[in-house]
Amino acid sequence: MGEAPPSNVPLAGVGTALLWMGWFGFNGGSAMHAGNLAVSAVVSTHVAACVSCVVWLVLSMWNHRPAATAMFNGILAGLAGITPASGFVSTQATIAIGLLCGLLAYYGSQISKKRFHIDDALDVHWIHGATGSLGSILLGVFGRRAGDGVNDYWLHIHSSPWQIFIQTVGVGIVGCYSFAVTWTILSAMKARMGPLAHDEDAQEAGLDWVDHGEVAYCRLNVLREIRTTHPEAISHINGIAIPSEDDYMKHDTGKHPGGAGLVIRPNASRGVGEGYQSAL
Repeated sequence: MGEAPPSNVPLAGVGTALLWMGWFGFNGGSAMHAGNLAVSAVVSTHVAACVSCVVWLVLSMWNHRPAATAMFNGILAGLAGITPASGFVSTQATIAIGLLCGLLAYYGSQISKKRFHIDDALDVHWIHGATGSLGSILLGVFGRRAGDGVNDYWLHIHSSPWQIFIQTVGVGIVGCYSFAVTWTILSAMKARMGPLAHDEDAQEAGLDWVDHGEVAYCRLNVLREIRTTHPEAISHINGIAIPSEDDYMKHDTGKHPGGAGLVIRPNASRGVGEGYQSAL
């Protein structure tokens, strides 16, 4: 079916901004008091997000074209990656972590989509999972020891190999636990509710409609059946089929698993191609 475009880029930007602001709260608030540790955590959070955002922007420009959604994903990758280490690494180490997490999340998500065709709309397993794991391990590389000041170290490795080993084992244990619990929950849901994913036809029609009988933007909702059944009813912009402005949506059961079907009814009061009513 291919990758669907974002539903609403401005709302995605607002959501990213809210996440970014909230991240200051739980990273800085983890210090449990106002002081050097809290300030260091907030600064690290902001710097890592900015660095990873720039990495995604540059890579998207290099491979295709600059995209706002790429910047949003880069910000989230940097936030997730720095969280385990925020407050315990220098600013220079924060830049390195943001850079590495941005690279890992970008190329990992590209491989997942293009080579393995993994169905993960938000690339969570790379942007959150892989970067969080990398940040936890890098805490063993760049983390300041107890009693060190905020600026006592620059970017050289000063943690012991034993600490790096501990961090790696911790990541492995959490990964195994998360996999086991997630598999158990999904298995129980599948046994009770049936298949956890719709077929491609239902996904192309739109899960908002298939599952809930409603859509967010009715005039922008382009369904496959309209293009194939009544192409004369549709105008084209740069090769993209667009329903007429007089199309409207009505409930009609029976076609998709959620009870939503599509019936195209000509509007007798208009000429061919001027008005078709899409009864959903």
